Amino acid sequence: MITSDTKSPVWGLAILCVIQVSLLVLVNLRTTPTYDEWGHLPAGLSHLETGTFHQYRVNPPLPRILAAIPVRLHGYRVRDWMVDDYQARTEFVQAQAFSRDNGTESLKLFHIARLSTIPWCVLGTLLIWHIAATLYSPQAGAVAAILWAFSPSILTFGATIVPDVPAAVCGLLVAIVFARWLERPSWSMTFACGAAVGLAFSVKFTWFLLLPILPLTLLALQLGNNHLRGYQRWIRLCVIFGIATTFLHLIYAGDRTFLSLAQYQFKSTTFASIQDFFANHPGLRVIAGMPIPLPENVLKGLDVQKADFEGGHYQSYLFGQWQSRGWWYYYLVGWLMKEPVGLWGLVAAGAWAQLRAAHPLSTLHWVVFAITVPVFIVVSAETGFNMHLRYVLPALPAVYLLAAAAFTSNSPTRKVKCFLVLAFVVASLSVMPRSYSFFPMPLAGQKTAGNC
Repeated sequence: MITSDTKSPVWGLAILCVIQVSLLVLVNLRTTPTYDEWGHLPAGLSHLETGTFHQYRVNPPLPRILAAIPVRLHGYRVRDWMVDDYQARTEFVQAQAFSRDNGTESLKLFHIARLSTIPWCVLGTLLIWHIAATLYSPQAGAVAAILWAFSPSILTFGATIVPDVPAAVCGLLVAIVFARWLERPSWSMTFACGAAVGLAFSVKFTWFLLLPILPLTLLALQLGNNHLRGYQRWIRLCVIFGIATTFLHLIYAGDRTFLSLAQYQFKSTTFASIQDFFANHPGLRVIAGMPIPLPENVLKGLDVQKADFEGGHYQSYLFGQWQSRGWWYYYLVGWLMKEPVGLWGLVAAGAWAQLRAAHPLSTLHWVVFAITVPVFIVVSAETGFNMHLRYVLPALPAVYLLAAAAFTSNSPTRKVKCFLVLAFVVASLSVMPRSYSFFPMPLAGQKTAGNC
């Protein structure tokens, strides 16, 4: 697949996607649902059946709805749906009832639901190939696609119904569309960008970071490029966010929206403090009474999520130590320990190639890293607890793109780089179908990996 032939990338991508789908189906069928998945599927079914969105409100409902559709078509059993209880995570109570009601059939239902994530994975392969081929070279595009398709992390979570792989794909999509909008801010591109941002909002609340990231990216690029200056782009950026918010409302079916800040009863200290700040200052009380253009369960979901980080209910583990809070370097260590060693050799080579590059970085280059890197920084800074490496999955494509930059041009070390790609693939396949158990070879022993 690493070839300069103009026709082979199409066939190479097609073959790669077929292999990727086969691996994902294998992981799906040979592994049981993760802890979080047990709550996601019944919650998605409840969205379809009852039109309510309180179950699993800490994440937007779109991935759960897509996972629930084939299960609903297949058929399932549920005696009762849980009513809303803001003080409890009712989705896990519903999960226990769902398991009892469906018995051993539950596993089959989850295998069916998991198939909904596979198209996201394939789309990610195509998008990351397009970005790397555009930024660097056709060979770099092939390498980025291979790294994505064979990544232990993508194979693990791409065979589940958690929303993190779809979130990573949405990040790539937003980067492509926003970069094109910056270069050609037509109304058609404005609507396309608004739809892409709205899709990201509807998949993972992490992408609310786009609200500051996109304006700051536009401002930074305008300061360095006279061609991009002008107030028209700022007006159309507001339209983009308006379209994205409308898209989010449609996903929530207009369920209880435009409530004022004063109408909420928050659980987290952070949100309660914000509410008190506006309520207790006479000059700001009018703001507390203004309608918020978001569905109720968006703000409640963010509040519950923040309360989880503040509460100290979860214990974090790293290097043999348990504690009630996390570590700022947890996810960095996690990446180093859960991706094949060959990747980091490619990352070093790619970073060196970028430092030596004579030409200026393109708009797409700036946008891709401006969107993905802040996700890693912000999530790492939230040290209430550390539990799931998948929380930083939306930033992982940036690592694969930087690794692919090692193939920007021919060099004497090209064979070494190709060997590192091959080593990456072999290392990942060596633990199939249990990609979740992957550790690099020096850490692969049961005792060593357990202590990490």
